[in-house]
Amino acid sequence: LNAIYEEHGDLCSDYDKASLYNLLGMICYADSKKHNEAEKYYLKAIEIRVKLAAENPERHNSYLADSCNNIGVFYKTQGQPQKAEEYYLKAIEIYEKLEAAIPKRYNPDLAMSYNNIGVFYHEHSQPQKAEEYHLKAIIIREKLASENPQRYKPDLAMSCNNLGYYYYDQCQPQKAEEYYLKAIEIREKLAAENPDRYNHDLALSYYNIGLLYKVQGQPQKAEEYYLKSLKIRDRLAADNPDSYVFYLAESCNALGVFYADQGQLQKAEKYHLRANGIYEELVAENPERYNPNLAWSYNNIGALYHKQGQPQKAEKYLLKALEIREKLAAENPERYNPDLATSCNNIGIFYKNHGQPQKAEGYYLRALEIREKLAAENPERYNSDLATSCNNTGDFYKSQVQPQKAEEYLLKAIGIYEELATENPERYYFYLAWDCNNIGAFYNDQKQPQKAEGYYLKANWIYNELAAENPERYNPYLATSCNNIGLFYNEQGQPQKAEKYYLKAIEIYEELADENPERYNTDLARSCNNIGVFYKDQGQLDKAEEYFLKAIEIREKLAAENPERYNADLAMSYWNFGLFKKDEAYLIKAYELAKTALHNPYCRRIVEIYESNF
Repeated sequence: LNAIYEEHGDLCSDYDKASLYNLLGMICYADSKKHNEAEKYYLKAIEIRVKLAAENPERHNSYLADSCNNIGVFYKTQGQPQKAEEYYLKAIEIYEKLEAAIPKRYNPDLAMSYNNIGVFYHEHSQPQKAEEYHLKAIIIREKLASENPQRYKPDLAMSCNNLGYYYYDQCQPQKAEEYYLKAIEIREKLAAENPDRYNHDLALSYYNIGLLYKVQGQPQKAEEYYLKSLKIRDRLAADNPDSYVFYLAESCNALGVFYADQGQLQKAEKYHLRANGIYEELVAENPERYNPNLAWSYNNIGALYHKQGQPQKAEKYLLKALEIREKLAAENPERYNPDLATSCNNIGIFYKNHGQPQKAEGYYLRALEIREKLAAENPERYNSDLATSCNNTGDFYKSQVQPQKAEEYLLKAIGIYEELATENPERYYFYLAWDCNNIGAFYNDQKQPQKAEGYYLKANWIYNELAAENPERYNPYLATSCNNIGLFYNEQGQPQKAEKYYLKAIEIYEELADENPERYNTDLARSCNNIGVFYKDQGQLDKAEEYFLKAIEIREKLAAENPERYNADLAMSYWNFGLFKKDEAYLIKAYELAKTALHNPYCRRIVEIYESNF
């Protein structure tokens, strides 16, 4: 096309030239090797359309807005958010003027622009703006869909899905569920009428709500929707593998992560390996496009084998992921250095946990170095990742009994989050509280109880504030914080304060478990066990027995439903109660269960002690 234009360009009108450049920009954008050319063509199209719109705004402004929107998408994917925002807003400004001049004609384009910039603001941590534009898009699309459902219901479903994802990311699960289910309702009807066209979108909606239910601790619902998504994608991939096998791999990977979290490691391995096989085939055909996905797959399999206690396999896959990401980052550092830092961090954790501190330190520091450079160039986007690396490096030095280095990095992480929380408290106060709790534990280990108490209480105060505004999201963290402070005061010989915080934690967990037993009964059982130990140490044996038995009752139910995941916890409860009551029957129960969970170090210890002494 460009060659034809170069030879016959004098015969083309400016309108045709701009259309040609815009099309060439789209073609080059689709080829990752030609992104520089894409920018050049997009800008040429905009240059011509600016002139045309100045001469005849009524005819050419809509085309100019279209070009602005296209290059906005381009700059967004190229990691140039300021330019992306500039062009997105130009497109919106033009469409708003057009819509004001000719009502209803440009509403579909305006809704699309609102949707695009809503997604942009969501990705760039500006939640209030993101929500504002997503809701604007939905208001328009609801009106359009009521007038012409056949044409505009698909767009409305897309907006509902995007807003659901926004609320999911903002940890507002009820709103997320509401919009995800709206999208599903629309897409189920569309897919029933035209499965070839809409089943793909329906599978995406099932996938998204499956992820929501997984995070919300509703595993039965999560599994149901994940499997619905997988079933559709299996059919689509069988009919058209070129278009849909990638999405099939995505579903397999999600199920692998889900089953790993549920302690169903054999199922997890099955789905992870299936996903990995698909990604390897895709990479053989198109390495440039699919190597990033293969790296994520290798990383997930490495994490699974780490969890299974198979360190050689875990190391092999984690290093495979690293190798791919090193090559990607060498070719395109701007895009892939964040993933490379993630791999370095993960391998650091692996080597730390497997007693290879020198290797661990090297990878932690490499991740830190990459993230320092990224944060220097784009602090708004990468300071949070840098804080995570500082925190992880501090934890590493803490484990290596290098308290000065540990303190340095832990305080650096807190300093970053304090700045971020000042600018965006809604997003970053949570992370600040998390790190305050972390450094509180550090100072406690260093026998500096005053500093430890200060940070523990600061974390608790933040969680209280957050939970007052959004109890659904933050009450679980508040309960954990109360439990930690209870442990701290117990160690400090302040039983009245310890009891107060232990009971507050249990009160919160009981409320949470009433609403969502699947997710929170585990935490409630752990808190009951902790306060049982506390009352035993305080000589209040009746209370101790009451809470020990409550923990056992909960864990027996959990283990009956999912023995692979909860047998270890139940074995520990039986063991503790057996020792407390000097009841051999419970010790035998603990021993028999522990033998089924030897991957757990506490269970291995129970087996060793029982076989040595009984």
